[in-house]
Amino acid sequence: MEAQRQPQPPEDEQRSAFASSSASSVVSSSAPQQDALLELEREMSLSEFEEDRDVILMMLKEALRTRSYDEAQEIVHKYRAAIKKDDEFATLARMTAQGIEGAKKVAGIQTVLDATPEDDYETRIALYERILKIQPGNEEIQTKLNECKRLHGDIVPEQSQKSAQTQMSSRAQAVTTIATSLINLVKIVFIFFAILVVLIILFAMLV
Repeated sequence: MEAQRQPQPPEDEQRSAFASSSASSVVSSSAPQQDALLELEREMSLSEFEEDRDVILMMLKEALRTRSYDEAQEIVHKYRAAIKKDDEFATLARMTAQGIEGAKKVAGIQTVLDATPEDDYETRIALYERILKIQPGNEEIQTKLNECKRLHGDIVPEQSQKSAQTQMSSRAQAVTTIATSLINLVKIVFIFFAILVVLIILFAMLV
């Protein structure tokens, strides 16, 4: 009796199974290659950082100073392998992350500022001060805060400040002049009495 043949899967299913098996094989073989490429990239990045360290740190500091956080983030990302190797770079990387977070908060406050009337000085002063707590070195915001306080009457106008400083300077100069004159007068009186004493002594000797 002739043995029954097992039914064969359709040709399309055979091709699909073969393709799936081939893909799995490629993925499994490419994973170590990807790891090797990543490691090579890391080593090249670290080598470049060590070679140009001073220039890279200077560029990163300048980007942070000007609050160019996109540029700073790009530098940190490119040389991220150096974060565990270089303490100063790691510190600047943390400052970059903090700066980006602060910039997001400032953007939110700026949105509120844009919707605040120009003559609502109290609200604008409070918002400017909040920004300066996040970005203490923001000269533009500091200037706007000073102007807003001036308009609100919280600070003496610049012209008045200059006038007060001029008056104080004039008074100080007058006091100095008087003191100098008194010192000179005392010197003259002292010399006069000294001469007088000498003359009296000489007169007594002659008599």
